[in-house]
Amino acid sequence: LSAELAAGATVGASAFEGCALLSGFPSAISSAGERAFAGCAALKEISFLARSPMEGVSIAASAFDGCTSLSEVRADTPVVQIDSFAFSGCTALSEIHIENSEGEPVRGGIGTSAFSGTESLSAYLYVDAAFAWEGKVPEFIVVYVPADVREELLSEWLIGQDQLLALPE
Repeated sequence: LSAELAAGATVGASAFEGCALLSGFPSAISSAGERAFAGCAALKEISFLARSPMEGVSIAASAFDGCTSLSEVRADTPVVQIDSFAFSGCTALSEIHIENSEGEPVRGGIGTSAFSGTESLSAYLYVDAAFAWEGKVPEFIVVYVPADVREELLSEWLIGQDQLLALPE
């Protein structure tokens, strides 16, 4: 089952909660409200796209909680906010790509336990030095960032040196 939404659509709180057969969307969305997709066990991937350069992507608390087939998340945005427990229990989640097609670093942050219950995750983040990650970055997550901000983020984030790697130039 696939849902048709306009590119850049906002998906409100609990909009698809418990829709176990929903497997995807043909276009990117701009935000997901609290528990918007919680329990959508067949959802495999999701893409986000900011509606304008002034707006960002917002992923609310528990938006994808229990989406056990979700393996990939992509966002093309100047700003992203991923709230607490947004991807909790997404056991198949292996890749997160967050970048800005304008070539500038992404601003924003990631809330506490945003990826709790994931088992092995590589996060490719092209972020600026002010990007915030609340709480300790789980030990199984590897984060790739621009080389020029790596040292600063190592001192600000609760993350191991072997978890925070510089993006290849």
